[in-house]
Amino acid sequence: MAKPGEILNVPHWGRRLEFKTTASETNGKTMEAVIDLKPSAGKAAEHIHENTHERYTVLTGTMRVKVDGKFRRLKAGDVVDIPPGTPHINPWNNSREDASVQLWLSPENGYEEFLEIMYHIAKVDKLSRKKDLNPVQYATIGERVPAVDYLTSMPIIAQQVGAPVIAAFGRLTDALRENEPELMMPPQVAVSKNGKK
Repeated sequence: MAKPGEILNVPHWGRRLEFKTTASETNGKTMEAVIDLKPSAGKAAEHIHENTHERYTVLTGTMRVKVDGKFRRLKAGDVVDIPPGTPHINPWNNSREDASVQLWLSPENGYEEFLEIMYHIAKVDKLSRKKDLNPVQYATIGERVPAVDYLTSMPIIAQQVGAPVIAAFGRLTDALRENEPELMMPPQVAVSKNGKK
């Protein structure tokens, strides 16, 4: 369970996240975090959140975002509001300078655990060649986390039908790297309050 002040830091991935407000404080209503991104870091696959509202506020630097088919360039102070069901790519740092963004989600819907698992997978260097989760990892996490997200690259019905089968394969292959003692979940084992081992 995430706690305010908990830091997830993966230097080779170019991302550092600090939880500011967590679901345990808000009865699951909201979650806030600050995400620091090195140059070229942070781009994820286009996706939708079925029932979660997402908002990003750029704190420093410049970023790009794609919302509902439109790309935007963002600078410090800009806010991006992403209602449930809106196709989007989260803000990413496409500049040569470090950037920072505040993330707000409502309701939280298990995203804290999703983020902890994703940062853990990145820390043990098991992301795809595109530096993102692969479909097996997404499906396996989706089985554990109540959030309902879909990639826009394939039909939702295919994801709904296929995800349980893919997740079963993920459990068999230990897609989340849970059975290696030095890599045990949750990631707080490998990441301390100050973000160092």
